[in-house]
Amino acid sequence: WGAEPADESIKFPYFRFDGKAQAVFIEWSTNLHRTLLPAEDHPIIAQHLAKFDKLFPALALILHLVDCADTERLGPVTEQAALRAAAWCEYLEAHARRCYGLLIDDGLRVAQVLADKIQKGKLQEGFTARDVRRKEWRYLNKDESIQTALDWLEDEGWVRGEEVGGTGPGSGRRTRRFSINPRIVRGNSHG
Repeated sequence: WGAEPADESIKFPYFRFDGKAQAVFIEWSTNLHRTLLPAEDHPIIAQHLAKFDKLFPALALILHLVDCADTERLGPVTEQAALRAAAWCEYLEAHARRCYGLLIDDGLRVAQVLADKIQKGKLQEGFTARDVRRKEWRYLNKDESIQTALDWLEDEGWVRGEEVGGTGPGSGRRTRRFSINPRIVRGNSHG
């Protein structure tokens, strides 16, 4: 298969990148360590991406060996195998971000679901968190999720909460009612 032979210092046969494949790996690794990892805000994704330093060469070797078996060509890991490994790493990075995004969206998903319901007119002016919970919508079936979504939408100017009721004896508990930004509703009716 073209592996370098074992010797006194290295006990097992091994593969190397050829010159062009080495250049691809250096460029890819430089981008990983100077651009992607420093810019990553979420530690869980940064830890995942840091493992790609081992993933890239492993993928390149596997792809190279498949090529060797197919073409009967021997020698070091080729540029073509390295480029395909880089493409696989890019694909796997995007996949990891989607998977981890389900864990670290910090409420964005529930806010998007609630925003969609508001745009579709499923909630009326002056709605409460209880109104949302009673609808039993997916992702919006727990008090904590609903409150997170309402906090996001209030921060983004989609809704405005106001405490009402409960100002004196016999007037009941205070309730937080939400007004819908009229621009959100108008924006939906025009397109």
